[in-house]
Formats: sequence, C-alpha cells, structure tokens
Amino acid sequence: MITVLRWAWVLLAVITAALGAFAASNPILQITDCELGLSATSPSECYESIWSYFGNSMVIVLAVPTIACLFPAVVPRSSVVWMVAGSLMVASVLGFSEAMSSTPSLLGVYGFYLPIALLAALLAIQHLGIARRQRTSKARRTVRESTSGI
Repeated sequence: MITVLRWAWVLLAVITAALGAFAASNPILQITDCELGLSATSPSECYESIWSYFGNSMVIVLAVPTIACLFPAVVPRSSVVWMVAGSLMVASVLGFSEAMSSTPSLLGVYGFYLPIALLAALLAIQHLGIARRQRTSKARRTVRESTSGI
C-alpha cells in the first residue's frame, strides 16, 4: 500500500509543476494589491505576467514545491510526509500574506499552492492510517508466532 502512496506523491509533484506553470502565467496583480492602485508598480506592470516580471528566478521558486512533493515518494516515512505537508501549508499561508503587499514578491506565488498543501495533508493522513494498520498487523503476527511456539 505504501507503493500506491509513493505514486500519489509523484502525481502530486506533477500537478504541482502544472500549477506552478499556471501561476507563473498569471498577471502580477494576482500577488499584489496593484489593481487597487495602492501598489508601487505601474498600472501597465499590473497586467504583466508573473514570469515576465521576475524572470528566470521563478524557476527555483516553482521547483521547490515540486521537489518537496517528491521527497515522500523517495523516503516514505511519516516524519518526512508531515514535514512536506506542513512546509507546503506554511509556504502557501506566507504566500497569501505576501499577496496583500504593495510590492511584488516571489513568495506571493506560493499563495497559489494552498490546494496542493491540502492534498499533501490528505496524503499524510492516509500515510498515517496505513502505517498504523501495518504496525497493528505486524504486532498481531508477532503475538501469534510467540504463542504458537508454546
């Protein structure tokens, strides 16, 4: 069953990469308050894509969540799973808070990743349930083996 979860994390990484491409194509007004006229950016920059505004530095920003989703596929431990889910949640909350600022920030892009963070939390909960069932069945097997030898 852990193998299924590993593939689920790989699929989540692919979805994360696609969401990153979508986020980068959005206008800069998605991560600032420039549509209200309160931003330091000019009105023409408000409609510029996030990718064209930040340039190639977006590659690293978009790669971090995608690579983070691959960690649980490689190391399917509960601590790793929860660390990734928590990190994605914190990053998306920070991204939302940055999106309210008047100057564009690369962290604002992480506000787009809230759905990914929620899916990661669901995968972490599923991982926890599977790990508990495996420990319980292993303990039962150990008890049966020890009592059958008496």
